[in-house]
Amino acid sequence: MDQPLTISQPQFSRDRRLVLIVYFLFYYAFLLGFSLENRLLSQYHPILFNYNRDLTELALIATGIPRWMITHPFSYAVADATAFLLPLAILVKFGQKRWFSPVFWVVFALNTAFYLLLADIFWQVHHEPFVLFFLLALAFIPNRPDRFYQLMSGCRFYFLYIFASAAIWKIARGAVFNGEEMSRIFLLHHSDLLTGACISFPCRIYTWLIIHPPIAQALYVAGALLEASFLIGFFTRRFDRWLIAGAAVFVVADLLVMRIPYWTILLGSLTLWIRPPATSRPPVATRKEKRIVLYETTHHENLPALLDLCELQFNQVAVFLKELSYHNLTGEAPPEQRWPQTDFFIQTIDCPNRRFIRQLFQFIRRHGFSHLHLCTLDNNLLLFAVRLSFIGPVHLSLTVHEVNEYFTRSFRTFRDWTETIAKQVLQRLMRNYHVFLPAMADQLRQRAPESTAVFIPSRFYSGHRPADHPFPGQSNLSMQIEF
Repeated sequence: MDQPLTISQPQFSRDRRLVLIVYFLFYYAFLLGFSLENRLLSQYHPILFNYNRDLTELALIATGIPRWMITHPFSYAVADATAFLLPLAILVKFGQKRWFSPVFWVVFALNTAFYLLLADIFWQVHHEPFVLFFLLALAFIPNRPDRFYQLMSGCRFYFLYIFASAAIWKIARGAVFNGEEMSRIFLLHHSDLLTGACISFPCRIYTWLIIHPPIAQALYVAGALLEASFLIGFFTRRFDRWLIAGAAVFVVADLLVMRIPYWTILLGSLTLWIRPPATSRPPVATRKEKRIVLYETTHHENLPALLDLCELQFNQVAVFLKELSYHNLTGEAPPEQRWPQTDFFIQTIDCPNRRFIRQLFQFIRRHGFSHLHLCTLDNNLLLFAVRLSFIGPVHLSLTVHEVNEYFTRSFRTFRDWTETIAKQVLQRLMRNYHVFLPAMADQLRQRAPESTAVFIPSRFYSGHRPADHPFPGQSNLSMQIEF
């Protein structure tokens, strides 16, 4: 299969815009951090430089640039100003023409690498958290979707390598098996606190851990296991969302336990969040069986039409719905008689919503359903957004009852905040929508042009027609549920 043909231009534009925004937020955050710590080159004003065991730094020193900068201090301000202002030229260019200039990005990537090398030569900044700034800048150079996603995948492997190699190194040199390893690390790393009057709360905690080596070593082993979990990312993207959470936990723990602000490395989480379209949603045609789950809470009057279509188009149908909706679905006859190929899972009155939602996703994962359609989504939006982010290769679709409400943002209450965040995630995940009026479908296509919106009426009426003359247009409507 030719991968570039499977990449939609709207998704490519949206993904690259997301990477651009997050990238420069991190970029200016680390420059601001340098400024607050008086570590910009013009603030530090170095008069010496270091010969580190790094071939790129030695090559830069061989050019004579660091020595020239020491004798011409104004060059420090020029380097700082270039680091701050060069991205603005890229953003202005993008704002004017809505595309990326490869020349600007090449210059920016080289300047970023140059500035970080100078920082390490002059005041020993560690490269590891900042290499991704250079690598991700390279991903913006090509304007072709397939090459962008290939470079993002390469950056993803580097991000995984940072954690996985640290775990392998801890195991290879036997540090995880040395019961006093973490206690010794505490003694060396926190010597500035331990040598004085130990009256602060952190100092007392570190002292307690030092005199209790088994507990300190348990923290070390837990960190190594968390780092080792990133090895799974080399084999599958299925757990990328969990690895993002693991990276955040590791950075927070490193700050609390070791006082190391390693937050810049979280920029690499972008590489786990962005997925190439060809691998994020496997084509439906490659699956042997199509099995769909419908989730309904309130608007059971819309279910009959969907169930009629689903039984025609899918090998297996399952419905999760409330007890009241089940009893009102068809009147006197039980729903199983009208839809014999459908399994009904009923939420009783004493069953909490969250437990029922958890059972829904457990059912999908356990039985390998290929499609999930949310007929009504009126509560627990954030829970659904989180669950759907980790659901894997399942074809998602949603019934939108009010288009304006679906795109509304509100921040008056805590629930408004959570629902606004959840809607943003849902709008990113959903590519297929069902509405009840043709005008709603047109409006939704305008608000989300990269998505598909179809109109399916809530009832089908065949009238008095012979068996060999089906209801006009029924076959076309039946096909729409395939999305």
